[in-house]
Amino acid sequence: MMKKKLFLAFMAFAALAMVGCSNDDNATEQPNVPERQDVTGFDDLEYFQEYFINVDSLGNFVSRSIGIPLPVYDEDTTHIFIGVEDLDEAITYWDDCLPPIDEIRPLMNGNYPYTYTLTDEKGASQGTVSFAPSTEPGFVADITTDLPGLKHFKKVTFVQNDSWPVNFTEGQYHFGDVRRFIFSYPVQENYHGYPVEAIYTRSMIFVCLREKGRGVKPLYVSITPDKLSPNTWEVRTGLLVSNYCPGECNTLMIYRILNNFSFSYAMELFERTGEGRLKHDEYYWYDDHTSYVVSLYWRAIRLYDGDLDSWEYGWRSPEKHALLKIDWLDE
Repeated sequence: MMKKKLFLAFMAFAALAMVGCSNDDNATEQPNVPERQDVTGFDDLEYFQEYFINVDSLGNFVSRSIGIPLPVYDEDTTHIFIGVEDLDEAITYWDDCLPPIDEIRPLMNGNYPYTYTLTDEKGASQGTVSFAPSTEPGFVADITTDLPGLKHFKKVTFVQNDSWPVNFTEGQYHFGDVRRFIFSYPVQENYHGYPVEAIYTRSMIFVCLREKGRGVKPLYVSITPDKLSPNTWEVRTGLLVSNYCPGECNTLMIYRILNNFSFSYAMELFERTGEGRLKHDEYYWYDDHTSYVVSLYWRAIRLYDGDLDSWEYGWRSPEKHALLKIDWLDE
């Protein structure tokens, strides 16, 4: 009789445990969230800043990409300079550093100074940037800023190439050339239950998509041969959030460069690297992601047509190749 009571008590406990597990399972069921969403807005300030400099996750200065200080003109290092041939080239830089919501050239229509308001993804103003031709000899135009959140530079001046004040030598690598890099990035790992930071090293071949210019660093780009998922600990805190993975501005810059040619030629450029391949229908990760209450999204671009999508990775494990770039070397 005692054994029977003990058996019934055990069965009752097991039934309660099963109910508890069932409730827990229901609590962690995947919510009804879209697998992907169109990208419809940008953090304009982040986009604008990324065009000129690289910063880390805390906003600290890492390196310059486009624009350098020229003490011969101004000892203030927040004033950077770029060499151009004429006003039209300066306007191209101005157009490229602003998010692709509006086409700037038709809006300007020769009206100077032209002021543009930057907004965050919710439409709140972040301040303004202005473009105007220069009246000083040897200078072409200026971009001035009124952006409280902008760090590390405040003004951009375009200098005529013939007036560039320091000796300029062309780069060794030209458009379409390939170059091997060995690079390192930090990765958070789990060591006996404790998070530790390790340094991973990779060796990959990149293709040159932008040559060295006056005040402009060359741009080298590659595609990872392996597919990555943002919801793995290693990838989320490592390669996809390193300075090797481009943000939105640099990603669209890569698209614009490739869009100057036929897509078959763009595919050929990446064939030269022997690494990841460029394909018509594939999306490629870049460093931009969004967190919501019940879902997480990481952004990717289809380089064939520039389409930007956010892919849910909190409840799913989407795997894609990632874009990588190196844009801070003098040579």
